Amino acid sequence: MESLKGDLSAFLSAYRTSRNVAQAEKESGYRLGTAYPPAGFYVYALIDPVTQEIFYIGKGIGGRVLKHEERTRRGVLQNAAKVKRIQQIFAAGHEAERRILFVSESEEVALSVEDNIIHELADFGLTNIIGGNAIQHPLVRRVAAELRKELDEFRREFVKG
Repeated sequence: MESLKGDLSAFLSAYRTSRNVAQAEKESGYRLGTAYPPAGFYVYALIDPVTQEIFYIGKGIGGRVLKHEERTRRGVLQNAAKVKRIQQIFAAGHEAERRILFVSESEEVALSVEDNIIHELADFGLTNIIGGNAIQHPLVRRVAAELRKELDEFRREFVKG
């Protein structure tokens, strides 16, 4: 498993300036992961391969990062803006790029990092349904984390695939 190197904060700062993942990696020295699935919980970015812009931030475990395009191909519509962006990428003959931003053994830590990154990039074209501003309130963050945990438990128990 490759390890992430450098300072994530420096990467986010460089990305906010350039809105280009490749350029932000070069400027910050932070190398995003590309090996799937990483060990533990991870925070990932979906990236437009032409513009190198991040359009979605998520938290996952196992093959979660691969599900967005899979579901879009099957016609599952949970987040219209994200699906539309993925469809545009498909129409241009590409697939979304996937990069690992952060890895942790703790789901709580990964959720916190995900929330912080969404907040940091909320005004930079993300298609996430929950914007960064709402989730900065401690109560909302706690409730969101509890709901995600319950949903993950439900999925593990009742949903296969």
